[in-house]
Amino acid sequence: MTTENNRLILNFMEVKPHKTGNTFGWSDMPFYSCNHPTQEEVMQSVSKYVKYSTDWNALMPVVEKIESIKVEDYSVLVEISKNICTICPAHWEELINIQSNTRIEAVYDAIIDFINWYNKQK
Repeated sequence: MTTENNRLILNFMEVKPHKTGNTFGWSDMPFYSCNHPTQEEVMQSVSKYVKYSTDWNALMPVVEKIESIKVEDYSVLVEISKNICTICPAHWEELINIQSNTRIEAVYDAIIDFINWYNKQK
């Protein structure tokens, strides 16, 4: 399930492989790079590699992108308190409220719920 959720986040973050000759690739050198014949294979590989569920350095840019979104002209707020993450447009009551075993798990799960909700609004 983590791979599918990572893929959802990658799409939300608009991560796209680049084309080089007859292959597609992606890199965050010096840590990881991959090349495959199709974009789909690259995205599958990257989905397995990214550490959104365990690394704050990977997850926080996603939080920042969510906070840059406007819903009905209101900013979206991401509130993190202990092991609870709440995401809501500023003028609404909470849209998403996740409590989990760890803080990063709560934020990751709330982000997944938000992106699924957001994609349905388009």
